[in-house]
Amino acid sequence: MLAQAGLADGFSFTLLTPNYDPHPVVAEFLKSELAKVGVTVEIKVITADEWYTTVFKERDFQATLQEHVNDRDVVWYGNPDFYWGYDNAEVQRLIGEAEQATSEADQTAKLKEANRIIATEAASNWLYLYPQIVVASSAVSGYP
Repeated sequence: MLAQAGLADGFSFTLLTPNYDPHPVVAEFLKSELAKVGVTVEIKVITADEWYTTVFKERDFQATLQEHVNDRDVVWYGNPDFYWGYDNAEVQRLIGEAEQATSEADQTAKLKEANRIIATEAASNWLYLYPQIVVASSAVSGYP
């Protein structure tokens, strides 16, 4: 596939990764796996503050790792000003209509269609689902 894309000799890129788990481990795994097909990854580990400034605010990156596990993160694909800069008018329309939908079924249908376009265009690469485990009890009060 690299040869078909005109990259028979592979290519290289810099991956900015936050210094907190699981990012550094994932970056090393990606580097190892991509090396097998001729892609060279230079890992630059940065602090969360550096990530926010360099990646999120300044958009000065080739590639980055970040967990996006919040409900409805898909709506950020409808905002071309968000840090990854994805700009697709059809996705923007679908997400805008989904946000104004009068039924859950209509909202779901519009978001599914937006997701199909996002996936087809490979707007980003979702590598894994990082679990967020919450344990709660109504009998607990105060902290800790």
